Amino acid sequence: MANCAIVGINWGDEGKGRMVDYLTDHYDVVVRYQGGGNAGHTVVNEKGKFALHLLPSGIFRDGVVNILGNGVALDCENLLKEIETVRRGGVDITPKNLMVSQRASLLLPWYRELDALEEGLDTIFEHLAPGGRLCVITFHSLEDRLVKNKFRRWAQRCTCPPEQPICTCGGVAKAKLITRKPIEADAAELETNRRSRSAKLRVLEKA
Repeated sequence: MANCAIVGINWGDEGKGRMVDYLTDHYDVVVRYQGGGNAGHTVVNEKGKFALHLLPSGIFRDGVVNILGNGVALDCENLLKEIETVRRGGVDITPKNLMVSQRASLLLPWYRELDALEEGLDTIFEHLAPGGRLCVITFHSLEDRLVKNKFRRWAQRCTCPPEQPICTCGGVAKAKLITRKPIEADAAELETNRRSRSAKLRVLEKA
């Protein structure tokens, strides 16, 4: 069986999708082996115009099996929306022509919330004046772990990436930890507010 691999050598927008769309007519199986929904390309055919982000473009070819492989970051919500959009265009999508690897990574809804929290912390810290304090209350262990790791990173003397062999940041900590352990609700608070049981407060001071 002949095989063909299309690999990009840039940061994207090299036309990989167009090549895949062109070549799918010559193959029985089309596999997307990595990437997430931020990528994509537009396919124009006799059924209409389709913007694909997760589905392989072989989905428009009869008799072609399309596979989302191990390296795909799978956002199930967006994949289902994309499937419905393509189906409305008259394309039949079934387990016979679309398969998903059991080892594909799942992007769950709360991952987007954690991403937004991390971006928000970065933005606030950037605009915080020296000596200013950042106080964050979390109500979930995943949120608290993200805040703890972010605070510890800023409080380290060297904030260069671990893989970088030479320090270029000057070895000066960007902040200091005011609370090394989270402040949790005391018994009196728990009596009046049961929701505070899961609350954790961490405080950082910008250098």
